[in-house]
Amino acid sequence: MSTATKSAHIDGLRQTLMETLAALSDRQNPMEVDRARAIAEVANVLVSTAKVECDYLRLTGQDRSNFL
Repeated sequence: MSTATKSAHIDGLRQTLMETLAALSDRQNPMEVDRARAIAEVANVLVSTAKVECDYLRLTGQDRSNFL
């Protein structure tokens, strides 16, 4: 189970992306490019939602988020 699955936090996303990069770089057993691409696409959606959440916090004057 990846870190992102264990923790719905931006740090989990970063860790998963770093693991994906390492797996792609593994010359002995590289990750399939399609799988890495799918991970990157999901990460992009998560980053986009975090941006929306930041905008919401800014507009409503809140200072906390469970995701970030």
